[in-house]
Amino acid sequence: MPRTACLVLAVALLAGCGAVRTAADKKKAENALKALTIEYFEFQAVNGGRPPASADELDRFVRSRGGEANLQPGELETLTVRWGARLDVKSADAGGSVLATGRAVGDQVAVMMQDGSVRWMTVVEASLAPKAAEPAPPPRPPGVE
Repeated sequence: MPRTACLVLAVALLAGCGAVRTAADKKKAENALKALTIEYFEFQAVNGGRPPASADELDRFVRSRGGEANLQPGELETLTVRWGARLDVKSADAGGSVLATGRAVGDQVAVMMQDGSVRWMTVVEASLAPKAAEPAPPPRPPGVE
């Protein structure tokens, strides 16, 4: 009987640890997107409203800020971002468009909407949700193909 009780206790502890790990992973993914929102907004503020065109461009900006950076080293690599899309906190339409996604935790993924809000969606919902529009490429000069 004591063996059975120990086994039941061990299984219960492992299940509890799994739940704690899942909660920690969700919080980490959510915080990375919140930090991205801040850095993305700051980048636009410093650059006349222009959004970062690439991860490298935002990473250089973040590193230039040193101790003021919100994104932790390595966090940017865990995110999928629609580079070049404008973060627009004032647009009513922006809240329905996905600008970035974090790592999936189970069947859910944290998403940063184009209005800067962060929420959870199922992986399927996130894949079907409208994506933030990237600006049109600049027109080519005449005679250039």
